[in-house]
Amino acid sequence: MGEGDVTERIRVVLAEDHAVMREGTRLILEAEEDIEVVAEADDGKDAVRLCAELMPDVIVLDIKLKEMNGVEVAKQIRVAAPRCSVLVLTAYDYEQYVKAMLRAGAKGYLLKSASGREVVEAVRLVSVGGSAFSAAITRQIVEELSDDDGPLPHRKAPPEDLSDREFEVLRLLARGARNVQIAEELSIAIHTVESHVRRICAKLTASSRGEAVLIARQRGLLDIDELMA
Repeated sequence: MGEGDVTERIRVVLAEDHAVMREGTRLILEAEEDIEVVAEADDGKDAVRLCAELMPDVIVLDIKLKEMNGVEVAKQIRVAAPRCSVLVLTAYDYEQYVKAMLRAGAKGYLLKSASGREVVEAVRLVSVGGSAFSAAITRQIVEELSDDDGPLPHRKAPPEDLSDREFEVLRLLARGARNVQIAEELSIAIHTVESHVRRICAKLTASSRGEAVLIARQRGLLDIDELMA
């Protein structure tokens, strides 16, 4: 690569709170002659500050960050660095996360199961105004767009009879907590947790805790801040 090509590199900021993941992504990107990682952040506030100072072409952004979550980071970057394209790279494929990030202005959404080549190509695409999505995310978007709003299961109004404690248990279930972890978090007995889970399933007409979480997300009972708290 000639000296004159250096200025045409895609300038990238990485925002990821797991050091190993961040370092691995940097190595993958910097192996490419046309990509330069200009800064790294392990929390949301630093990510916004770095984008405002450095005006990169792309930020590769995880959703769950310290100090400020990825959705808020993306919103603030739209103001602080409007030419910076947001590429989400996360382990979370929840529909609410995808919708929230797209509304916040993200141009791409990749899962961490993506290959290094997919990440590189996504960075290139979003840097020139394109979009890039993992296959699973694309399917979500297509299904959402093709939904004719007809009668679908679980599209009832949110129930009003879930107690505050049941909502607490539901939020922990959505974050993947097991019964013993919920009991420790809420300082209650495991058999009490089991009773709450049974009542939640009954009230949401769910056959399992996983289905209860899915129904709750579909009904909008769980917002992104609750899931990431």
